[in-house]
Amino acid sequence: MVNMDNKNKDSIVHNHNKKRNSGLIYELLVRYIAKKLVEDNVPAAQSALGILKEHYKKGTLLYKEFRLFNALISTTVSSQSVAESILSEAKKAVQQHDAKALTREKSLLIRSINHTLNDSQFYKQHVQDYKMYATVQTVFNDWKRLNEHNIARVANYEDTIIKWLISDKSAKDQLDNNYDNVSSIVIKTMTERINKKYLNTLNEKQQDLIRTYSLKNENNDELFKNLTNIKIDTLKLISAYNKDHKNDKYLVEKLNKLKETVVSINLDDELKDHDISTFLMLIKLNEEFCLGEKNVQ
Repeated sequence: MVNMDNKNKDSIVHNHNKKRNSGLIYELLVRYIAKKLVEDNVPAAQSALGILKEHYKKGTLLYKEFRLFNALISTTVSSQSVAESILSEAKKAVQQHDAKALTREKSLLIRSINHTLNDSQFYKQHVQDYKMYATVQTVFNDWKRLNEHNIARVANYEDTIIKWLISDKSAKDQLDNNYDNVSSIVIKTMTERINKKYLNTLNEKQQDLIRTYSLKNENNDELFKNLTNIKIDTLKLISAYNKDHKNDKYLVEKLNKLKETVVSINLDDELKDHDISTFLMLIKLNEEFCLGEKNVQ
């Protein structure tokens, strides 16, 4: 564990803006999701997960900064030379980021958290090693505007991070912050809770869709196949129903509008939660179509 003198610690905390700390906000979102799942508040957990997936998605500067951030916070190396090499590469990457664009992304993230979650306790969640998070973000910011006025502070913080990288973290209680796994883990937990809560209202096909959606990072082909089949089945049933009930102009008109909506769904685009909700509705509609035809026969 790295020890910083109290003066240095107080300086970091005093000058640090936690709302613009990409690593800390990611950690707070993960903790918030877990907390709301434990409280069985699925809507709040879904909202927080939506924010995480939207603002930390691959290709964004937030995602790029977070990956560098996470490497410095979570990695343990065996020697100072390796630590110095990691820090040097991180510095080069940070200095290549578009600072203004990253600032805009962080402002949009803050707005989403404030407006969507609207929870005064969000920023008050306890995070172990908060001061280390503050140190990393501060040195990132200083690297982007390095000059003679902050060079001594940068050197001091870099030394702190190097000591952190070679310190033993095995005894610490840390969450796994791996971006590629956390969304899948959270959705799996959420899916289990949804299935348990709505066991008597979701049919087998709907539960299967939720399952494949929760595992989309592991098997996106299965999800694509599932959604394609639902789309095809819906269009077939609408066409068949329109043919057999062409005199019911009101219903035919409504079904044609639904048909246009279904046709417009592009499965090649990144799917959102509301898209899955639409497909859950289509599954139910298809079931009712089939039951209606059986009753007529």
